[in-house]
Amino acid sequence: MTTADFETFSKEDMADITAKEEADKVDHTWADRINTLPVGHGFRARRDDSETVRQFKGRINRSARFVYRELEWFPQHKNIKPEDETEWVVKVRSLNVKAQAEAVAKAASQNAPQGSQEAPQPPSPENNGAEDSQNQDAPSGPRSARNR
Repeated sequence: MTTADFETFSKEDMADITAKEEADKVDHTWADRINTLPVGHGFRARRDDSETVRQFKGRINRSARFVYRELEWFPQHKNIKPEDETEWVVKVRSLNVKAQAEAVAKAASQNAPQGSQEAPQPPSPENNGAEDSQNQDAPSGPRSARNR
């Protein structure tokens, strides 16, 4: 085995790779539909015989997670076995705001021009001396003046 056969990836690289695989499995038609629904709203989902209940629900749930939503499923018919059910009322149970904000921030950082990220400027020598003389008399740490 040579070193060309073994390649390591950082955590960020692995997240990008696995995200691409997940995105490839997403039904974007359903993702676009679900993306328009706020929390508490719902829709009717009908399954045809070309896929099992598990495959159908998995495909719709992946699409919902892709747009940062979690779903709750309610069968339309009460007297049918779960594996024979073909119609559900589906409610948007929650919105993953944290993951959505992280994705927006990541997209914004990737779209930003490389030259626009400015490094913090060091303080100028004129202001630095004035701040040091003011801070020498101030107590350091959480002690108050009465404990001196």
